[in-house]
Amino acid sequence: MKYIGITDHARLRVKQRTVLSTDDVMSLLYSSSYVNLGSKPGIQKAHLLIYSNIENAWFVVVRDVLNGDVITFLTEDYHVNLFGKISDVDKKEAYEKATRHSSQSNGGESKNINISLSFVDCYGAVKTKKIKSFPYDGKNISKDAFLLSKDFKTLVKQVKSGVESGEVGDVFIGTNYEPVYLKVAYSKSDYVIIDI
Repeated sequence: MKYIGITDHARLRVKQRTVLSTDDVMSLLYSSSYVNLGSKPGIQKAHLLIYSNIENAWFVVVRDVLNGDVITFLTEDYHVNLFGKISDVDKKEAYEKATRHSSQSNGGESKNINISLSFVDCYGAVKTKKIKSFPYDGKNISKDAFLLSKDFKTLVKQVKSGVESGEVGDVFIGTNYEPVYLKVAYSKSDYVIIDI
């Protein structure tokens, strides 16, 4: 799986335009719960239609196809004004995928500890990317014990040493970045920030 980053601009647009959290949006993308509306020829940006069950509304995530980063977040009306009408077939498919995703997310299956790295890239832009997941069900290891575990300590070393290679966790984020912090998320609302 290629992990997806999100720019500060996109994070701000999510906050301004929906009650969904950034994590909610990213979860829909990670699980492929979207409809690819395509892009204009010669422009390396994919338009991905998602549905918010909470708001009963559709949104379009604009993603850079070269590096996978989410670069902005549009309301349906805004997208229609700029790029034209979204078909009812695409809207129905996005609705069905989001509904299926929501029912699976609320199940009792085992979850992951998801670790994201916030960093300043070589161009000075602040970005955040999910870099690693560890199995977690709340029983196999306590939260405090995980932060002291060999796996986590190895990942922190990798973050610090990955500046030259660009390899961090399970992803390549580019060379010469400056790590800012790690977000260790046990769930959407239960996480800890670790300064690097």
